[in-house]
Amino acid sequence: MKRRLLIIFFVISFLSLGFAWELVSNAPMLLRFEDENWNASQDNLNEILQTSPFSSLIDYAVSLNREEANSLPGGSELYRLHILNYGNDYYPLIVDSGGNIIKNHEILSIIYAALTNTAFSEEEVIDYYKNTNAIADLLTRKLQSFTLKDRERLASEALDFLNRQKEQELGFDRFLEKALEENTPYYELALYDTANVLKNELSRIKALSIEHYNRYSKYPSDSILSFNSAEWLYSANNEVNNIYNYFHSLSYKDLERSLIGLYMNFIVERKIQANDKLIEEPAEIPDKFKTSREEAKATLARLNQLLEKTLPADIPDKLPSFITVPSDGSVITLPLSSKVTIKWYYTLPYRIQPLFYISYGKAGEKAQLISTKSNALTLQTAPFSEYEIIFNTPEGGSPYKMSFSTLLGELPAPEVPSEIKVTKELEKDVLINWAPPIDGHNFKYRVYVHETGLLVFTSSNSVLLNLTEFKKYTLDITPVEIDGFKIPQELRKTAFTVVEVLPEYPLSSTTPEKALKGSFKLTWKAKSSQNIDKYIVLVYRDPKGKEKLIEAETTDNEFPVMLQPHQSYYWTVEILYSNGRKISNRDSMGNRILWPLEVANAKPSIKISPMKGTIHATRTVFPIKLLVKDEDDDMLIVGYEKSPDPSFVNPVTMATKKLKGQGEVTFDVFVAEAESFFVRGFVSDGFEKVYSSPVSLSMQYHWEAEPDGITTDSTHVKLSWELKEPKMPIGRYKILLSWEIHKEIVSEGRVEVKTETKTFETNENFCMVELSPHTLYTWQVTSILKDGSEGPHSSPLAFRTPNKKPFAQLFLNENLFEDNDSVDINNDTISWEADDPDGDKVNISLEVLDENGVLFEATPVTNKIKVSEIPGLSGNKTYTLNLILNDGVDSKFGAGKTVIKKIFKTKNRAPEIQLSKPDDIQNPDHVFFTIFAADPDDDRLTISIRLDGIPIGDIYIDQKASETINLSSLLQENISKIKPHLWKTEKLLMKNGSLILKGHTEYNLEVTVSDTYGANTSAVTVLPVNNRNPEKPVIIAPRNNSIHELSEEMQWHSEDNDGDDIIFKIFVKDEESGESIVSTATALYSWAMDRVLTGNKRYLVKVTALDSYGGKSESDWVSFYAPNRAPKITSLHVIPIGYE
Repeated sequence: MKRRLLIIFFVISFLSLGFAWELVSNAPMLLRFEDENWNASQDNLNEILQTSPFSSLIDYAVSLNREEANSLPGGSELYRLHILNYGNDYYPLIVDSGGNIIKNHEILSIIYAALTNTAFSEEEVIDYYKNTNAIADLLTRKLQSFTLKDRERLASEALDFLNRQKEQELGFDRFLEKALEENTPYYELALYDTANVLKNELSRIKALSIEHYNRYSKYPSDSILSFNSAEWLYSANNEVNNIYNYFHSLSYKDLERSLIGLYMNFIVERKIQANDKLIEEPAEIPDKFKTSREEAKATLARLNQLLEKTLPADIPDKLPSFITVPSDGSVITLPLSSKVTIKWYYTLPYRIQPLFYISYGKAGEKAQLISTKSNALTLQTAPFSEYEIIFNTPEGGSPYKMSFSTLLGELPAPEVPSEIKVTKELEKDVLINWAPPIDGHNFKYRVYVHETGLLVFTSSNSVLLNLTEFKKYTLDITPVEIDGFKIPQELRKTAFTVVEVLPEYPLSSTTPEKALKGSFKLTWKAKSSQNIDKYIVLVYRDPKGKEKLIEAETTDNEFPVMLQPHQSYYWTVEILYSNGRKISNRDSMGNRILWPLEVANAKPSIKISPMKGTIHATRTVFPIKLLVKDEDDDMLIVGYEKSPDPSFVNPVTMATKKLKGQGEVTFDVFVAEAESFFVRGFVSDGFEKVYSSPVSLSMQYHWEAEPDGITTDSTHVKLSWELKEPKMPIGRYKILLSWEIHKEIVSEGRVEVKTETKTFETNENFCMVELSPHTLYTWQVTSILKDGSEGPHSSPLAFRTPNKKPFAQLFLNENLFEDNDSVDINNDTISWEADDPDGDKVNISLEVLDENGVLFEATPVTNKIKVSEIPGLSGNKTYTLNLILNDGVDSKFGAGKTVIKKIFKTKNRAPEIQLSKPDDIQNPDHVFFTIFAADPDDDRLTISIRLDGIPIGDIYIDQKASETINLSSLLQENISKIKPHLWKTEKLLMKNGSLILKGHTEYNLEVTVSDTYGANTSAVTVLPVNNRNPEKPVIIAPRNNSIHELSEEMQWHSEDNDGDDIIFKIFVKDEESGESIVSTATALYSWAMDRVLTGNKRYLVKVTALDSYGGKSESDWVSFYAPNRAPKITSLHVIPIGYE
């Protein structure tokens, strides 16, 4: 019968009580990831959240305390859930406060547990742990008896057996059935392997259950620090229960049948047929039991349904803090209003509704700043511009930057005639020109030639093409970029033209198309001057050649002309050969082809003299002198304009004058008291307008004062001043000193600043004041003239008072913390006392670094921390502790941050050890115990084992291991080391060259684990063993089926390996009748039969050996024949006849 064992199944409680974590209200978003870009919306989100598995969510964000956060990779205190729409399916997506998308199964399990309010009670976890260990111990002992053989030998014999079976050419099902018949070599291997993989799995589960339970016990049951261990123990409990329930009973034969059945099912399911594969260890058999039953599945259904929705592989590891509409890098077609609305979604978790700080404006220009709680911003924009928007995250993370470009709603096609006739000049490409879609912008064009398939890109309004004479070509001219921005496909408009290429004329112009007025030479080049008699030069006013200006003959390749300014000329040269033939430059329609010549305008020049930079006027009317000159001797308009800033975005023209050619013009500029502005001159010849360099004019008094624009050395400040110009009769001075005392955001985009002001008066040129630290002060001096009237005042001046650094003293326990102190991880406490000379609140953070960088960061709420609370520390290592003090004052007042650095070395920690053993008294030849050893510092460990004080062996492991020890094997492995100590004990016996344990005895087992630094820990337990039976008696005489003379003694042999005294019982039966004849006992190894038995009979005889501890063994029955014995004269008396 299967032993009764208390197997308890539990369900997880879905508690109304909260975890140590706290749910926070963050609305989820519906996210999409397409073409490497993120999009967000709220469309249909409510409906999606009502479907499984999302309907089980209680809330959508969770806040952890610092200790919980530090236990998870990344150390985030906030997590938030969104819904990802990807590939026609929906997935839960968890993001931490740094924007990292969580894909780690352990973290997801914890966060989903919080969001679904799933928890384990402490009583349940304890029961899982106890039940897991109880079943694992029981089954491990039962399976041990199947794993005592040599697997290498079993596998070799099984392979030979299977190869012989294959020769019979059976079907695989029949082949496997015969191979697994009882007691075949393959049967023995299957039995060994199946029991061994299950035993190893149970040992693994037990060792890990101890580790997880210890971890669980360190923290409150409602903390995430214990949740994963509780969940593991729950799963482990299910697995060992599944293994236990597989066996119908735990009797040896039932276990054997179940193991073979399990193995056969494994082979059939895996479809393993090759002989070399059939003898491999079936290591995957335990996987069958890891799948929980349906009721167990239902227990964690809410978590499992979420965890099963694994994110697709191509989802990136990070989510941007903001998702904007339009997205970053968009090109926007502007509406008539030129207004663009930017909408954003803030994706990161938060504790309170965030206030966004946003700067925006044209790229490269000064940005505007606003703060808002909304998620939209409408901007007034201009076309063909790039705008940048920077979002500052409320949690103080990295700013998020996006940009977009603007285009006009309608963009016309380039302007080009529908037909163009061009003459191909000597060895030159054909030049095609067109007008841009709109003026004032730089375009990039795509030019496509249909007849040749040629595709050319150009950034000018022309293109050079290698085209053949006497052919027509169709060209598409399409703008693809404007001012460096890509034009969307739907906004591109193409111009079409047909280009007719005429043959080259024997002459080509070598004259530039532009020239200045005055004397000028028209020049040309002939392909060949042979037989040319003269050239006829024709110059026209118009491009059609109707208004002729010049017709002249020449034999040279040049002709002088006088050009008038601001004119355009068109000219050609005809060739008159010596044979009287004349050739004209004409197209295929007979029209003259004329070369253009434009007389360029000579740009006028202007200088504002003798002024530059900034001029401090000392009178209200200040003259400026402008020198102008025009090479074309045009009539000029000269003037000056005024602007409040040097950019002259909206200048005001103040005065103008006219003059011809060149000259000097003076203007009187009015400068009001305390006024500052910029002026510049300009000149226009009717064709172009040219400006002078700007000059700053300022009616300011010349004061010298300090401090200004600096941070002072002390809060005791000397204000000093002097009015340098103009000299005035000053009686005293009034000083106005003001500073900011409060700043508050009162509405969107509006900040209210409150200031305090103090006034001083003095007859001196200085004043001493005692001020507050790290404060920005603004001050101004006003002179009071001797007549009592108010005189000039200085411009506002500003300075800052200094900030003093905070300081602190570090302590290790009650003593000062010195560099290179040794620290006990388990027991020591680091504390500090901090203060600030200015009385500021000191914000303290702490970080611990190892050789790889920052290991731990924290913002303590008290002035101390236990070293044991710093995760990741190991013994025998050197660390750096940085205590970071910050008074929160802006760094422009001086450094308010101090880092106190201490280097310390951690002390070595002793390793941990636990012993476990079967509850039953064990067979002295099969004694097992399990050692679980671990080192908190991950040191290599040595395990030393003593039995009743005698060293019997050492084991070397890495920093953590669970070892099940076969004591008999250990004794044999170390027999040479143990022999010298045998005189100390009577419990260890030598038998046939082997060491054995004496039965019916208790042994004191001491196991010591030591690390490489000498620290050690010991554990002690008692191993009781049961009594051995005496060896089976072997009857030496009589031999079976022999004829044995009764005069010869019956003899036998038997030993007791425990050294116990043996009593032998002899049983004799009449073989024919079965009647018992003799039942006697003796302590000897022989018995005289002739005293009891008679001859001429067949007998059965048996010997039973008994020790004093209840051990018993029986010989086999031996049959023998006792032959007839001759009668004996036992007494002879002779009586004489007649004698009486």
